[in-house]
This record gives sequence, structure tokens and C-alpha cells, in this order.
Amino acid sequence: MHGEVIVCDKGLTPLSLAKEEWRRPVVLSTSNRETVRMEKELHGRFYKALHAPHVDVKASVQWLRFGDLFGETEGFVCAIQDQVVKTNNYRKHILKDGTPDFCRVCRHPGESLRHVLSGCSALANTEYLHRHNQVAKILHQELALMYCLLEQRVPYYQYTPAPVLERDGVRLYWDRPIATDRTILANKPDIVVMDRAQSRVFLVDITIPHDENLVKAETEKKRKYLDLAHEIVDMWGVDSTEIIPIVISANGLIPISLAHHLRQLGIRDGSLAARMQKAVLLDSARIVRRFLSLQP
Repeated sequence: MHGEVIVCDKGLTPLSLAKEEWRRPVVLSTSNRETVRMEKELHGRFYKALHAPHVDVKASVQWLRFGDLFGETEGFVCAIQDQVVKTNNYRKHILKDGTPDFCRVCRHPGESLRHVLSGCSALANTEYLHRHNQVAKILHQELALMYCLLEQRVPYYQYTPAPVLERDGVRLYWDRPIATDRTILANKPDIVVMDRAQSRVFLVDITIPHDENLVKAETEKKRKYLDLAHEIVDMWGVDSTEIIPIVISANGLIPISLAHHLRQLGIRDGSLAARMQKAVLLDSARIVRRFLSLQP
């Protein structure tokens, strides 16, 4: 119909759409729109990170498909991912209102969203630790249910993991240092699973880095517990000890390797990654809200 209207408009309207010199508006294709967005200095950062080769794109945007967040919360999470939140860095460089670009909590220069979400030293042992523990509790409860160490599931924010759970040759540790014959500094993974029947141990450690540090964070976790893994094989007399890094970025990006690591643990529930991602996003939004409520 649009084309027929253009052909018929020979002076019928001020636009005279049938004239050959009339320039039709340029409509960008989907791929061109994606390119334009990726080239944006600020808004394109998350989009670039999302399409990195090591990121599971489908899993990383799964939270949007579920639609189980409040509209205001979903919009705020999208604003955080697009970096359009009024931090001091945004006010100085985008709004240009003369605001000094210093963190209102740690007083270091550069109050960007990256700094707020994962780089502020003053938040490391409080806000970041709370977010980390929310994810760890989801995984711990899933393992406890899988090994029949718990009878029923409770909401993760109400769940308090026991330091040790044990049954039928399976022992599950929570945030507990492992005593070793020789001194090993990195001796406290978030979760340890000892399965006597299978003669194996899993050292599980959770980390929530910024978007571009997914690969680096996973590699560091594997290196960190190498000495402990070798020591456990000798001390506990098991056949193998596997290091399982669980990595989700502060903006909810999920690496391709996460599905493999969950399968290593014997977890087949496809919704687990999405539940951990949702916990990260909700707590990241909470961190930013609390941060912005402070006086600059």
C-alpha cells in the first residue's frame, strides 16, 4: 500500500511523493544497526562484550526472555548495561556539568559504572561479597539436593548453608579452609565436594568479574587452587581433584564454559545458570541503587 500511495501522489500532498527527485529515508538493516551500536564508545561496550567469542550469547540474554523481573528493575538493569546511569564519571564526561570524577565511597578517581560494580575497594568485603554469596548459595543448595543432603528447596535468599553436610560417602563443605600437610595459602574454596564412591573431589570457586575479564578470572581460579588440588589427592586418597570455576560477569554475561563446568558437577538442570544470573543482576542493581543514594 505504501508503494501505491507514492505512485499516486502526483501533487496531491505537499510532499509530492511520486517525484523522482524525492529522497526516500534510509532504513538501516538489522546488521547495520548492530554495527552502529557496537561502534558507540559508551553504549557499545556491553554489546561488544556480549558478542565476544567466549560468551554464550543466548544464555547471557535469557533473563530478558523470562520476563519475570519487575519492569522498573528490568529497565534499570538495561540502563546499567548501556552505561547510562548518572555516576560522577557520566556527569563529568557526558552531561559535562562540572562534577568532579571521584568515587563517593573510596574517593579514588574515576566513578564509572565499572568501578561501582566491581572495582571499588570499599565495597569488596560487603556489597561484592554479598552478591558472590548469593550465587554460591544457589549452587550449594543445588548440590546438596542432588546428593540428597537436603530434603527440600528454599528460596536462596533464605538459605543458610551448613559448614559441612555428609551422607553416604558424600561430604559437602561450605566456605571452609582445608587443612593440609604443607602450607598452602589458597586453601579455602567456596564449595568442596568429596565423593568417596566416585573417588573424586571438586573444588568449586565462584567469581563475578567485570564483562571483559571473564576469561582472565576463570584462568586465575584454576591456577589458584592447583597446589591444593594436588595435595588433596595425596591426603584424601582420591583418584582425582577437579577445579571448577563458576564465572558470571557483574552484568550477567555467561561464558560458554559455564555449561561444561556444571555438567562436570553432574548438574543437568538447565535453569541453574539462569537462576544464578538473575541473582547477579538483581544484586548488581541493588549495589548501584545503594551507591547512587549516597551523597556525591
